[in-house]
Amino acid sequence: MITTTRRRLFMLAAGSAFYRAAPAWAGETELAALRSRGVIRIGTSGTSPPYTGIDFANNLTGYDIDWGNLIGKGLGLRVEWAKIDFRGLMIALQSGQVDALMSGIRITPERTQSFTFSRPYAYDETVAVVGSADTSIHDFAGIAGHQIAVVAGSYQEQVARAIPGATSVMALPSAGDVFMSLRTGHADVAVLGMSAISYYRKSGHDDFKVVATGAQATPQGVVFRKGADDLKAAVDAIIDEKIRDGTYARLYTQYFGIAPPPVDGMQH
Repeated sequence: MITTTRRRLFMLAAGSAFYRAAPAWAGETELAALRSRGVIRIGTSGTSPPYTGIDFANNLTGYDIDWGNLIGKGLGLRVEWAKIDFRGLMIALQSGQVDALMSGIRITPERTQSFTFSRPYAYDETVAVVGSADTSIHDFAGIAGHQIAVVAGSYQEQVARAIPGATSVMALPSAGDVFMSLRTGHADVAVLGMSAISYYRKSGHDDFKVVATGAQATPQGVVFRKGADDLKAAVDAIIDEKIRDGTYARLYTQYFGIAPPPVDGMQH
């Protein structure tokens, strides 16, 4: 039974979170509210290298982390990073716990109905990965009937569940857990972003291979609440500047080991 005191505390907490999600109540735009505070809080999973991970000193590191710090500097704001399970990122943004998300998040039609995205600052292709000795799967259609591992809440989970005949999808907390499930035989195939397998190979591992690739790479962007149009415009301008001055190409090559997609191909 919920006591009167507990109910009041719950209502106060919920009201506080909702208020933080709606700075316009105070007559401020999203960007103005952040500048009044001097801080932008960015949520990330910390479990999806090379986008976002943890180094040996337990600090966040990765492509998204570098981008987020550049964006904070461009906005004149201090960045506070919040490490949140990927499945809880969107909820944290909606509730006002954070002001933006950067965690290799794909821009999809479904997500744009509920959130505002920056212009893309990265692309990733969806791939199917198996053990290096596996010869049973050659394309996405061949995944049906196999145990599939994905990162929970990811775009690749949506892709895997939409494959005709795919009835056994195992959603795990991180790409590292997905690779471990393949190694231990708990999964037959993984559906991941190409960046994840490229990073894994770059780390010196060669026990997995790509057997199928997606038809089209999907764009990724910074995620904001609906209505944060001034914040989006300011962040878009910073991304454009970093594309022009070569920072985009440098970071892409540094973290993914390949040349970045042509800028002209980066559409909203």
